[in-house]
Amino acid sequence: GDNVFLGSQVVTISDALIGDADGNGEVTIADVTRVQQIVAGIVEKSDCDMNADVDANGKLDIRDATLIQRYLAQYIDKFPAEK
Repeated sequence: GDNVFLGSQVVTISDALIGDADGNGEVTIADVTRVQQIVAGIVEKSDCDMNADVDANGKLDIRDATLIQRYLAQYIDKFPAEK
C-alpha cells in the first residue's frame, strides 16, 4: 500500500482501519466526533481522516459519522466501503 507520513510515524494505507478517523487503531465515538468537527469546519482534515470515509464516496460528510455511530451501536457489522 501507499505510505503516509504522520509526524514521525509512517502509516501504510492498506493497514488503515476503516472508520478510524483519529488514527489510534480503534473505531470509537471519538472518530464520530472528529468527522462531525471536520464537517462543521472546526478542525482541518488530515491524512488519517479519510479512513472515516466509510461509504467510500471520496469525501467526509455527516453520512460517514452516522454510519460509524450505527457500527458502534451494532446496527451494522461492516461499512459500505468494506463490501
